[in-house]
Amino acid sequence: MMGRVPIAKKESSASSCERKTHGFEFDLELFLKNLLSHRNKDRPFICEADRVIAICDRVRSLMEADQCLATMSPPCTVVGDIHGQFTDLLRLLMSRSKEGAKQKKRGYGFSSERWVFLGDYVDRGPQSLHCIMTMFTLKVIYPRNFVLLRGNHETKAINCAYGFMQEVQMVFDESDRGPMWEKFNEVFAWMPLACLIGGKILCMHGGISEALRSLNDIVAIKRPVHDVNTCKLAQDLLWADPCEPHLVTAIDE
Repeated sequence: MMGRVPIAKKESSASSCERKTHGFEFDLELFLKNLLSHRNKDRPFICEADRVIAICDRVRSLMEADQCLATMSPPCTVVGDIHGQFTDLLRLLMSRSKEGAKQKKRGYGFSSERWVFLGDYVDRGPQSLHCIMTMFTLKVIYPRNFVLLRGNHETKAINCAYGFMQEVQMVFDESDRGPMWEKFNEVFAWMPLACLIGGKILCMHGGISEALRSLNDIVAIKRPVHDVNTCKLAQDLLWADPCEPHLVTAIDE
């Protein structure tokens, strides 16, 4: 005698709502959709300050739970400086959409891919807020698929002088400008400083440091790192470039 075939219960509106909001008081997936549809570089970033703060707080909590040395499994896409160029960021993401869409019915095609970003999301370009909020929102919705490393422009001393602070001041109300800039830099201070891909490929924004003897040295860096000048290893991971031809520091296992 055949048993009864269980009838799948229709997803409740409450669980569907929770899926879209990801625990926020607003639809986070709609928030991402609005960000990704914003292609006009002359149109300013418009968003309620409390939503930006809520996303920043969630991203910070995710990064606090991770190590200073992030890990990622291959295959993955490694991306260099974005620097407020939102159209370039969109082009990069959408270049993986067609491939990812075959594997992932719901959401964006690129969300089924794995990504490692090497920092410098802000400054210089006209849409720093669009770029960093897109990256933060993607990190919240797809935390295992996106690694966001810190670049040297994710420091107060740099992003106060190269455009990010000025953009924050232009977009938000006078009472929110200072606290909002501080909030972003609070998250930046918790960002991982390097990523190990597949246990073999070491990525960072800057370069390998003479202070680096073992990968455990990166893991041991205490965060938040508000002033990278207080930690030689952190400073080099964000800044170190070869000064002269053929003089490159390397790790010999």
